Amino acid sequence: MRWLLIAKKDFEDSIRSKVFWMLIFAFVLFIAGGVYAFSIIPEAFLGIEVTISSDYAIMALQSISIALVPLIALVAVFSAIAGERDSGSLRVLMSFPYSRLDIVFGKFIGRSIVVTVPIIIGFTVATLVIAGVYEEFIVSNFLLFMLLTILLAWSFIGIGIGSSAAAKTKSMAMGLAAGLYLLFLLFWNIISLLIYHVVEGGIPSSGEWPEWLVLLERINPIGAYGSLSNKYIGIEQFQEFTDILTLIGKDTLPFYLTDTSFLIYILLWIFVPVILGYIYFERSDID
Repeated sequence: MRWLLIAKKDFEDSIRSKVFWMLIFAFVLFIAGGVYAFSIIPEAFLGIEVTISSDYAIMALQSISIALVPLIALVAVFSAIAGERDSGSLRVLMSFPYSRLDIVFGKFIGRSIVVTVPIIIGFTVATLVIAGVYEEFIVSNFLLFMLLTILLAWSFIGIGIGSSAAAKTKSMAMGLAAGLYLLFLLFWNIISLLIYHVVEGGIPSSGEWPEWLVLLERINPIGAYGSLSNKYIGIEQFQEFTDILTLIGKDTLPFYLTDTSFLIYILLWIFVPVILGYIYFERSDID
């Protein structure tokens, strides 16, 4: 359990830094603030008169979380190992009886806690806002959405820790984090549609999406998170754009496009990059 000592020290060092408190401020501002703002403009946004429930808050939070959570997770972890390697403190850490696996896993757990705490605080404040200004609060949906958001954060913590373990310098790790953020948030779907255009020609319309294209978009942790959280947004008029059966024009889903598979994809993004980063880190020389 030596990794636990590294995780504890990493968390304690983080909460003494300004970055940790900036994370809390960011989550409270954007998550709670977004929930309050959306309670004011639902009719203007949706074009219909509705009962303001927490499911509509989830609609606002989904968009905010997709942009904010991966960014904050990557910013919080990109220097976890590469930064210490760059400064020389990694050599000092390795002079103690810690294995490289202890270091990678300990950093992963420590930074996961660092990012999870602000998310929980942000959602707690959002809960108070919903209870105060919304007409209906569906607690179970909101809690499940919060857990999905934490899993999204952990997937990018895994991605960030893996790239940090593989990077030789802090600047290289920063570049990898920036590139990965842009890839998953912006370019993944563009690349997917370009592949479709090359293979099939044109742009697919609703009911004509091939299953492989939906899989390619949903295997992205953001895509998997979006599909899983969409079920907690009760807005039927948007079903054409969110329901996979409607997209592919079929009555049943293949197993690799089910909610269980989407959850597995997110879990794989949590662990596989960490394992690959550790393998590279284990084989590399520490300068």
